[in-house]
Amino acid sequence: MTTLPGILKGAAMLTNIIGFICVMVSELNYVSRANWFNFVAMGGFWITGILLVFYLFHIIEKFYMINWLKIEFGYCALWSFFYMTASIAVAAGGLEAWAAAAFFGFVAMAIYGFDAYLKFKGWRSGQIAQGERTVATASSTMSGETLEQEGSLTPKCDSDKSPTPRTTNWGRFLNSTKEATQSIETQDDSEPGNGEKVHVVI
Repeated sequence: MTTLPGILKGAAMLTNIIGFICVMVSELNYVSRANWFNFVAMGGFWITGILLVFYLFHIIEKFYMINWLKIEFGYCALWSFFYMTASIAVAAGGLEAWAAAAFFGFVAMAIYGFDAYLKFKGWRSGQIAQGERTVATASSTMSGETLEQEGSLTPKCDSDKSPTPRTTNWGRFLNSTKEATQSIETQDDSEPGNGEKVHVVI
């Protein structure tokens, strides 16, 4: 009852019951004009009261799949038109009680018209009648650890590290070379004294 829709519903119910009382205390409460006004007043009182109970007990929030704003817009617009016709009818009757009923009828017409405008605006903007709309969005996040795991699937080329050369037994090679190296000293027998040394390195 502290929200604007709740205040409007309470004010509509109050004007409905006051307008009904004004018509019923008149001496011509049985004529067709009076009956039409009483139908509009009591119909608005009970329908608005039921909707108010639905809001108070969060029944509308539980049945959120029903387009309540569209339903209330149609109801409020229709009842605003009904009150316009009923108020004009009793205002032309010339009775003081009917004049009072017409005044409260026009007030009720304004209340239902303004409520219809609010419901139409909320319906067109995609709002819900009661509660909050929760939209679940799926978001995918990739952590640094996941990125490292994906990066390990691709081969890495480390340019800083050169391939390790294959080790060779240089000691054995040098030993075999020394053993194969022979110093041959030859001297020509035909010319003694003229010795000639020849070093052959293999």
